[in-house]
Amino acid sequence: FEIDMGTVQVTGAANPITGSDIEATLVVSGGIVHASAFCGELSGAVTSPLQYDLANSTWGAIKLADDGSNPATLPPEFPYRCDMVPPPDPSLPDMTGDFLFALVTTLDPEAPLEFATHVEFTYAPDGGSGTATFCFQPLSLDVGSKTAPREFVGDELCYPDIAVDADGNFEIDMGTVQVTGAANPITGSDIEATL
Repeated sequence: FEIDMGTVQVTGAANPITGSDIEATLVVSGGIVHASAFCGELSGAVTSPLQYDLANSTWGAIKLADDGSNPATLPPEFPYRCDMVPPPDPSLPDMTGDFLFALVTTLDPEAPLEFATHVEFTYAPDGGSGTATFCFQPLSLDVGSKTAPREFVGDELCYPDIAVDADGNFEIDMGTVQVTGAANPITGSDIEATL
């Protein structure tokens, strides 16, 4: 992304270099590193009280805790270059929650079967892996539609104790699945499949 900040005036109280008021033209460019950090480069120039080209300047940002708006809780160490940005949390995330699960087949890549899916995740004692229960509730779809009417239809399909490895990978052998035609946007007919 890029932010053209135009002409920015910064009070001397926020200038740790000289303590004097400064005026600068700033363009911020960068990207998202992960959900908790982004970084990039700063271009432009200081225009007052001196002239200085800001080419090759850098910046970094990290996500703060909920109380981060309180200056007393700001972290004492923080990134201001991309090579200082901490890596994403390597731990396995808790995937408990509700998801829209879309299953596309080679029969019609533009007409996915859709399920309102609830996941209950449990960590293994070491915290590095876990198991999950997946419950798939079919959603009704008109033939050729991806969004209508999207109402619960047919029986919920639940699969307990699905192993999730340290990388978040899992496999669900759903066995033979019967899906009502109301949830089949490809042909509208009842289907039976091994998945």
